[in-house]
Amino acid sequence: MPKSKIPIKFFILDKLKLLIISGFCLSIIINFPGLSLSQEETNRINELKEKINNSQWIDSLTLLVLSITAVTGLWELNTLNKQLKSNHDWNRRQLSQDLLFKIGTGDIVKIREKLKKEFKANLNSKTEKYDDIAKSLTQDKKEDLDITLISLFNYFETIAIGIKNYTLDDEICYQYLGFILVNSWKWALTFIKDKQDHVDATIWIDFNKLATKWEKQLEEDKSRIGRGGKTPTG
Repeated sequence: MPKSKIPIKFFILDKLKLLIISGFCLSIIINFPGLSLSQEETNRINELKEKINNSQWIDSLTLLVLSITAVTGLWELNTLNKQLKSNHDWNRRQLSQDLLFKIGTGDIVKIREKLKKEFKANLNSKTEKYDDIAKSLTQDKKEDLDITLISLFNYFETIAIGIKNYTLDDEICYQYLGFILVNSWKWALTFIKDKQDHVDATIWIDFNKLATKWEKQLEEDKSRIGRGGKTPTG
């Protein structure tokens, strides 16, 4: 069993208490009625009292120094923690900006263009959904549509995981992808549910949670549009 460590402040306080009690007891002995002490004994007791008083002063000074050191250490630790948090926040926001810039000019744009050109799929449509497009396609074309959607949703899942683990900044990602991610999710809900029911119940689970959260956030933002509030890009 490892030995338990007694905090320094408690050790010093206990020692101070002991010294004070010792001095008090000596005073009682010296002034006790009817007690007769020789001059030599009185001198020894006075010397002992002086040592106790000196020891109290030294321990009090030690306690003060330790207290100042502890406060300084806590202040430095708090300052370092703030610096680390600030650096982490900046790095997270910068990473989010860089990633979303690449996404905005790369694969997600190409995937959405392919869905629109090859399958006439408008992921922003409020009336026409995945099932409407899928039933009009041949089996080969439908499989190609499904593969294309899987690629898109895998991107969204990666982003959702990054946000969940504080690697990416939620607000920045929402401003860039709020409409796109939520509308894509709503457009293909039956497709997503089918994959979760028949392939893997955990597939796109973080994407699903993020889309649900952002959908509510979009509804809240609608009330701020008239007041000049910021809304995500579509």
